[in-house]
Amino acid sequence: MSIPKTVLCMIDLSDDSKRALEKAARIAKNKGSELVVLYPYRLKNQQVGEHKVTLKQRLEQEAYSRFDSMKQSVSELELVPYTFSPEVGFETDRLEAHLQTKPIEHVYLCKSIALQAEANSDWHSFVKALQIPVEMVP
Repeated sequence: MSIPKTVLCMIDLSDDSKRALEKAARIAKNKGSELVVLYPYRLKNQQVGEHKVTLKQRLEQEAYSRFDSMKQSVSELELVPYTFSPEVGFETDRLEAHLQTKPIEHVYLCKSIALQAEANSDWHSFVKALQIPVEMVP
């Protein structure tokens, strides 16, 4: 039995994210793949007296809430097995971790993440070295 392939969609929960999510879900459905929706975030904007653990919990709750609102308008998600994964860290680090643990066949980036990546030489080098397609969804 073969291991099912994975389509990964990296989002930042902005308006651009919905279009990337729609396309990634459609492609995953067509390929019979599972979909991983990756939301990398940083532990910033800590409130005075707030511990890192509390900040992480708060940011994850906000991420799940925002994703739940977004997915209501992405009907393709009903047709494909998916996982929403909010994770602390840099985008390249989180993507690399997924590449090492899953048979990812395609990566979709929302426009705002892709534009940040284009301006970052580390990101640019990382993406160029990948052996799978990486696509920005405008």
